[in-house]
Amino acid sequence: MKSSKQNEECVWIGIGVNVTPDDPGYGEFIQLNKNLVQQDESTFVFDVVSNQPHLNLYDLDVPKDNLVHIESELQQIANSFKFFTVKFGGVNYYSYGIIFVSCEVNDQLEELEKQIVGSTVVYKGDCRTEEYWQPWRKYSQEQIENREKYGNPHVLNTFTPHITIGYVKTNENELQRIVKEIKDKQSIIQLKCEHIDLVVHNKLGELIYSKRFLFKRR
Repeated sequence: MKSSKQNEECVWIGIGVNVTPDDPGYGEFIQLNKNLVQQDESTFVFDVVSNQPHLNLYDLDVPKDNLVHIESELQQIANSFKFFTVKFGGVNYYSYGIIFVSCEVNDQLEELEKQIVGSTVVYKGDCRTEEYWQPWRKYSQEQIENREKYGNPHVLNTFTPHITIGYVKTNENELQRIVKEIKDKQSIIQLKCEHIDLVVHNKLGELIYSKRFLFKRR
């Protein structure tokens, strides 16, 4: 993480919806991830503290001093939403190794993501999420424009909601095989969204803070 201001400490934030242990699909997500770790050497591992199954809505690096403002914005957004459900689609993968369960976009999810991005980006400062500038990542022109403007290539018109379940660095044929095997087992239908989760990592990637914002209209 870098900043043009020497005295500005940048942190990475992830804003999304965690799948909680009382959600019907929680156990299956955990098992799918465990299978990928044990059978296919996935380096993406779920953790009850720092990396729970989650639907990511927006992540980027921001000045640490701006966290208080971002939290205030997220609380206001949560206060204006009523719980809704998101249906899951199929299992798929990105060519660089991410394996995920796709989520269908509905009006509520689209509006939630839009409000989160719009209210958070104003606090981005001069921080930058270096991973999104790695040369091995390939983007469309729209994604490049979003990366420049929002610090993240996967937002708004290029938002593709999903829940990552593994990262296996292998060839295309192997990824296709893995996904096919998961499709035969996966039975998760939907996710109930009734909160926003914020996680904060330092420059070493360590979790330093997390907070949940419950929807007021439940």
